[in-house]
Amino acid sequence: FPSHDSANDAKDADGYTKAVRGYGTNAWWVDTSSGYVRPHPYYWDIAREMVNLTLQGFGHLKLKQYLDEKGYKPPRLSKKYPTKGWGQNLVAKFHTRRALIGEVSFNLKTDSKSNDYSELNQSFNDEYFIADYYPAVCTPEEFAKMSHIKRDKRSGTDKKEAFGLYRDWE
Repeated sequence: FPSHDSANDAKDADGYTKAVRGYGTNAWWVDTSSGYVRPHPYYWDIAREMVNLTLQGFGHLKLKQYLDEKGYKPPRLSKKYPTKGWGQNLVAKFHTRRALIGEVSFNLKTDSKSNDYSELNQSFNDEYFIADYYPAVCTPEEFAKMSHIKRDKRSGTDKKEAFGLYRDWE
């Protein structure tokens, strides 16, 4: 399996990347049923809306509530709580997924005695990275801004400033 810095050599006429199968699950906002990684007809717009709401300062609980109230069907249901709507972890970790800016990485773990690499007589444990595998839901700038917004919410910077507790000591 060749290493790629980008997926440009595996794109279709529309510019979508050929799907790599058998190495983990794809982002829930894409569809690979055609053999290429394309925006999912239902979930793509929801992912974009989640980016916009996160940039507006929505926390994960407010975002989950919004998605549930809008009646958006979650990409997967919790086995433990199948009637609870969008999973809290899925929503809370959404802004950390580098797939939002098109990136994917996966490990190719093989044992040469049980696969096509037997003639090489060695094992592989290689990390592969493809920079533009997924269609980007947001720009790298938006991705960075979401991280800053989330970090500031966790640290309470906004609340401290609102109550005059955070001062710039020069």
